[in-house]
Amino acid sequence: EDNAGYLWAGTKEGLARINIETREFGFFQHDPTDPQSLSNSVVRCVFQDSQGRIWIGTDGGGLNLAHFSEDRVIFTHYVNDPSNAASISSNMVFSIWEDETGMLWLGTYGGELNYFNPETEEFCHYSEKDGLSNNVIYGVLGDDQNNLWLSTNRGLSKFNLNTRNFRVYEQNDGLQSNEFNVGAYYKSRRGEL
Repeated sequence: EDNAGYLWAGTKEGLARINIETREFGFFQHDPTDPQSLSNSVVRCVFQDSQGRIWIGTDGGGLNLAHFSEDRVIFTHYVNDPSNAASISSNMVFSIWEDETGMLWLGTYGGELNYFNPETEEFCHYSEKDGLSNNVIYGVLGDDQNNLWLSTNRGLSKFNLNTRNFRVYEQNDGLQSNEFNVGAYYKSRRGEL
């Protein structure tokens, strides 16, 4: 649910927006003839940032930002450009988290941990080479001690936002398994992950 009272739902067929009060329903899909449509109809995550902006992670169309006008919603696309190191590293975005400074952290499929500055529209990347347990990141959550917790295909990585260091937890540390899955992450109001 966003701050304006809309419920957003990502599906394998598109993005739904429902006004909870009026039950008014909008549905957005990729339209190959419209460059301002959703970049891909398979939606993996929807996130509202502290500025009220709605970000959408897709399964092949990268990151989308929704813009609202009186008669329609248009989308800005952030997709991988192999010739630009400051572009998103993967077009499969599974999770989005905002840190205290307003920067976005994206979990991607095989594309590492992406750090996105919405003001400069530039991405930075953290990978296995930097200490990440695996480049497939299903979930990104922040704790109350300025760490990110990343669920992957090879354990759980804790990323300290101050030092930019990783610590990896695996099955021998008490995890039920080293492999996590898409959409299986949650932070409670009490701070439990």
